[in-house]
Amino acid sequence: ITQLTLGKNFIFDFNTITKEYDGNNNVAHTDANGTYHSSEGYINQHFVDINGNGVYDSGDILLSGITAKSATYNSADSNNSTVQPVTYTLNFGKIGNYNITSGSTWSNNGTTLTYNGSTFTATTTGTITPRKVVATPAGTITKTYDGTKNLPSTAGTLINYTHYVSPGVASGTGLVGSGDADASTGAFTQTDAGSGANLVQYNLAINNAGNYEIVDSNGNKATTVTGAGTINKRNLVINFGKTVKTWDG
Repeated sequence: ITQLTLGKNFIFDFNTITKEYDGNNNVAHTDANGTYHSSEGYINQHFVDINGNGVYDSGDILLSGITAKSATYNSADSNNSTVQPVTYTLNFGKIGNYNITSGSTWSNNGTTLTYNGSTFTATTTGTITPRKVVATPAGTITKTYDGTKNLPSTAGTLINYTHYVSPGVASGTGLVGSGDADASTGAFTQTDAGSGANLVQYNLAINNAGNYEIVDSNGNKATTVTGAGTINKRNLVINFGKTVKTWDG
């Protein structure tokens, strides 16, 4: 059985490659619903076009046993869904049945595939969408009355984040990238002593903003959230000085 020459008759490309930001540059990932997406799952057409009509039909040869040794985005960051390069290193099953010239290159539908004599490398593009997270105040903010709306310097972490899954459902880690952290600011809504469930308003922010979208429990964009706070009364101490006068009857 002679080998089939694999030339311009080889059609190979990808479906749309995308994932939500998860802190790494791997194409393979598990989505917010817990569904695993393999890197091979994005491979679309992969056949030898025997009749030359550009579509897979009767008489064409489907290449089976394709596995990805690696599949990565150029960057782990979303940068607000910026399109970026994606590179696959591939193994093809039963490749011994084909005569392939080292250095061969194929281009189809935005995908370039090259062969170096032992390994196929495919380059295409993909997007990492911002990770949707729900913001929740980390706790009640308490201070002693000082005449301002400022939060105390001891307030610590202001906002916790969880991963948005679907309307009314948020679970799992919100901020996943190395160094990603809350950058929100806040202030009391009044200067006077008192307490309440909505006494503190936060302006929401994350330091690596291009990788996240802050949403409410229904998935709508959120820029502020309110939380509990207490302004305790300040102790007032009154001192009197010594009073002296000359007897006057």
